[in-house]
Order: sequence, then C-alpha cells, then structure tokens
Amino acid sequence: MAAVVRSCLAVLLLLVAASPSVEAFEDCSLITRMMNSIGASMARNRMLIAASQETGENREQADAASAQLSRQSRDFRELREDYVRNKCGNAWD
Repeated sequence: MAAVVRSCLAVLLLLVAASPSVEAFEDCSLITRMMNSIGASMARNRMLIAASQETGENREQADAASAQLSRQSRDFRELREDYVRNKCGNAWD
C-alpha cells in the first residue's frame, strides 16, 4: 500500500513539474500567432506604401500606413525578444 501511495505521489510531482512547460508552450504558440499576424499586417502596409510611391496617389493613406508600420516593427521586435527569452525555438533563425 505504501508503495502505491509513493508511486502516486511521484506521478503527481511529475505532473506538477511538467505544467510550466505546458504554459511555456502556450506562450510560444501565442507569440508565434501574434508575430504571424503582425507580419502579415506589416506586408500589407509595405504594399500600400510602395503603391503610393509608384503612383503618387493616396499620400495620406501611405503616411498612415508608414506610421502604423513603424509601430508594428517595434511590436514585432519586442515579440521576437519574448520568443527568444522564452526559449521557444529557432523558427525564425
């Protein structure tokens, strides 16, 4: 009976010890999704800016896209730092 109790406690301790890695995986997954979303939005803004420079039209829209791209670049760098800090892997290396 004591051996069964010890085995159950050992399994319980392993489960408790494993839970931070599950949280880290969820953090990494969230960071990855956010980076992908921001990256796609950055690409759209770059397209708007390039089209405006090519045609000379929609200057106000291009200026707004440029300001937004600047903010997105900062946000992306911060997410990338979080990605590295959380040891999420090397998907962007």
